[in-house]
Amino acid sequence: MLKLARQSATLTQERLAEELGVDVTTVQGWESGRRPLAAMGAGDFLKLCGRLSRLGAPAATGRHLRESIEADQVLTTGVVAGESWVEPDSHPLAASVHRWTITNLILWPILGRIPRHLHEFVPQVPRRGPTPTQPTLSAEERTRFLNHLPDHRRTRTAVRRGATAPTGRLPPRLRRTTRGGRLAPHGVEPRGTPQARRAEHRGTPGGPLSISSPGGRRRQHTPLRLRRAHDEPG
Repeated sequence: MLKLARQSATLTQERLAEELGVDVTTVQGWESGRRPLAAMGAGDFLKLCGRLSRLGAPAATGRHLRESIEADQVLTTGVVAGESWVEPDSHPLAASVHRWTITNLILWPILGRIPRHLHEFVPQVPRRGPTPTQPTLSAEERTRFLNHLPDHRRTRTAVRRGATAPTGRLPPRLRRTTRGGRLAPHGVEPRGTPQARRAEHRGTPGGPLSISSPGGRRRQHTPLRLRRAHDEPG
């Protein structure tokens, strides 16, 4: 991503190093990943983003560089872990719901196609020899990353079904967020879903037929035709 931003500003590595006041090997380390941008201080990173935009890179360079750091954390975690289990508290995939732009950046070194939201970064500097046009992963790194994903996908499915995760810390009753922000026990569908609408006709909990009594407890409303049948003298 940094290489794209530099080339779109018609800057060589030597020229960018001169503008930033650093050694050219520092710029080469940033672009190759030997010196990850994530290891930079926050202030230095913001200065780099602003400097690139003032030198001619697209205005969205800073945002794309931040997203590339998030994507790099996901890739690094998967490659290092391989088939090993990583606690959700420390896994970058569990930190937030990633946007499609970050997902495309994660897949960039795997598919080999530049994400479409980066098409504004048009290289203006001629390449010197056979240089890679996208982030690269070795065959072993790609295999380790792809082997890491099914393990968490199976675990996520097991968690939804109420099974115990490999950590063994699953709460006794899973809970699901409803449309109104309240929590419902696992197995009770949130209101407004097709399952809840079907439940309304059956009088199961979660639908409008399940009403609260004055004492605060929930009681089941009996359909009218059943009440009439019970009220008729035997």
